[in-house]
Amino acid sequence: MSIKLLAIGNRILKDDMAALFVAEKLDNKLRKSNIQVIIGETDIEYCISNIEEDDSLIILDAYLAHDYEDIGKVRVMELNESSNCYLNYLSQHQLNIIKYMEINNIKANGIIIGIGVYDINFGLEFSNEVCLKIEKITEDVLMNINKYIGEI
Repeated sequence: MSIKLLAIGNRILKDDMAALFVAEKLDNKLRKSNIQVIIGETDIEYCISNIEEDDSLIILDAYLAHDYEDIGKVRVMELNESSNCYLNYLSQHQLNIIKYMEINNIKANGIIIGIGVYDINFGLEFSNEVCLKIEKITEDVLMNINKYIGEI
């Protein structure tokens, strides 16, 4: 069994790149824990091509916060319980990875870690709201990954 972190996001949509930033920042620490980091960006097919039978997945993605208090929040849900919630709430992407896995009958265990963000309009930098919280977000993501690893 391999543990793989799939980071989803778009580098030209401001806060939507949060998962990519966090994954890149944690890359060395995660590799030391035998977690393969896959920077999928918006290429869902690339992510899927890296999933093998018996893999344990950590999908890291941004979601548009519903209110100001939700910005910077890190939410975790089980992959096998996430389909409807992820499709309707977390993912900004039209053909998101969960839907793609369902369509192609790909079974996997794992978690989704969602990062609450403020602005997904065009831009190459984080919004001020996310920029001020990105270090805490990174810490919270790592804490949740470590908790998950301890459970498997």
